[in-house]
Amino acid sequence: MVVDENPGFRNVIVNLIAEHGFETFPAADGIDALRQIYDVMPNVIVADAVLSDLSGFRFLPFVRRRFPNIRVIAMKGESTSAFQPTEVVADKIFPKCSFNLERFLQVVEELADGDNHTRNALNGNSA
Repeated sequence: MVVDENPGFRNVIVNLIAEHGFETFPAADGIDALRQIYDVMPNVIVADAVLSDLSGFRFLPFVRRRFPNIRVIAMKGESTSAFQPTEVVADKIFPKCSFNLERFLQVVEELADGDNHTRNALNGNSA
């Protein structure tokens, strides 16, 4: 699942992940993601850490508490506010401003390869 309010960035990430053999589920914001999580039960979520409707800093801890087996990659842009959380609940954090495609795809692969069930589910296969 890819959660980002910027449709251009969200679509780029969705397409990149899909091109590497993973089934992807785009979500326009945190509320949309929460609606979909129960239906699709993604194994990996790539989420913007700053969401206007449900801050990524609230969304990510909720996902971690409620769905501890879902792996999370937080995407963080430059902050425009004085608020900086001391800890983002994610398996990996990537800066949007200096996005490294090769490293990002490597991390997606690593998280997906955490177990065969995850890899199969991301590819749309049952274990």
